[in-house]
Amino acid sequence: MTRFALVALVACGTPPVPAAPSPAHDHELRDETVTEGSALHTRISGHDVELARLPIAELIGLPMSGKADVAVDVVVPIDHGKRDFRGAKGSIDARCDGTCRIGDDQAKLRLARKISINFGHIDLSEVEIHATIAGGHVTVTRWTAKGSGGIDAIVAGQIDLAREIDDSVVAGCVRVADPELEGALSGVHPDFEIAPRANDGRRNVRIVGTLGAPQMLMQVCDGSVPIPPDRRPDEVVTAPPPPPPADEDLGPFFDQTIHQAGTNQYNIDRALVDRLLDNPMTFAKGARVVPAMKNGKAGGFKLYAIRPDSLFARLGFENGDALVRVNGFDLTTADQALEVYAKLRDATSLQIDLERRGQPISITLTIQ
Repeated sequence: MTRFALVALVACGTPPVPAAPSPAHDHELRDETVTEGSALHTRISGHDVELARLPIAELIGLPMSGKADVAVDVVVPIDHGKRDFRGAKGSIDARCDGTCRIGDDQAKLRLARKISINFGHIDLSEVEIHATIAGGHVTVTRWTAKGSGGIDAIVAGQIDLAREIDDSVVAGCVRVADPELEGALSGVHPDFEIAPRANDGRRNVRIVGTLGAPQMLMQVCDGSVPIPPDRRPDEVVTAPPPPPPADEDLGPFFDQTIHQAGTNQYNIDRALVDRLLDNPMTFAKGARVVPAMKNGKAGGFKLYAIRPDSLFARLGFENGDALVRVNGFDLTTADQALEVYAKLRDATSLQIDLERRGQPISITLTIQ
């Protein structure tokens, strides 16, 4: 769900707002706006520019890291001293080859009024955006994104420009293939509406509304089925279930029951295991756990959005870790994970095998 929300919001991006001119250097934005007759001509370009510096980071409401090539060339007419975007013309081009990260495992993504979700992060290896501006429209001619977990997103659509840019009307369609997300859908709360699957197997999110107030609708929009009547976002996106009631501060309890014995080695008290078994939801909110996919098959569980004060952090886990095995038992399915969980009460030690940035790591827990 979070991935669809991300690309949907990005689809609503606008041409960057002109800023003060700056000198042209590699890795920096060259930003120049000049008056040409009764119009403003803005050129923005840069090679290997830090994504955090681009206006798109503010538009999607999430931190961004990595580098991209950017080229924007836009002419906007001036009418009675104000810009009139209806007559704008030009082009927008952007490319990211390498690792571009969106999200920092802390920031939340706002889906609709009073609805926000933990986003985690997405690593995108290939992003290419091309849009033309002419005839009162911004038309997306190419918008693709590929990244970690097999995500493959395609964005298409148009923005009908108004005099004020925020009043411009959006009509977009985001089509996403994401094997990792498909594996996680079995655990989605039944009251939380997810993006529907179109005839080509991709899940769709429809973008409507205006640039100032975009709306995401969980509807197929690739033309394979009729689009139902518009609904308000609050009627389409239901908030996920609330987290379990907050327990008391567990920091002192962790200090007493967890003792690091060496690199990736910890001694833990039996009291911690007993408490985990008696009330697992107390600890579940410490990270987001989703099924991991490898070569198209289930390959354990990945950890995202680990809280610094959580049990996961205290035991040395990091964001992006994929748990694949415990005491020799594979964690490829939820049933296998439950089987390992049931054996915890009698265990005296646990060897947790995981993959971290493609490398095998083992964390050993000795229960005392």
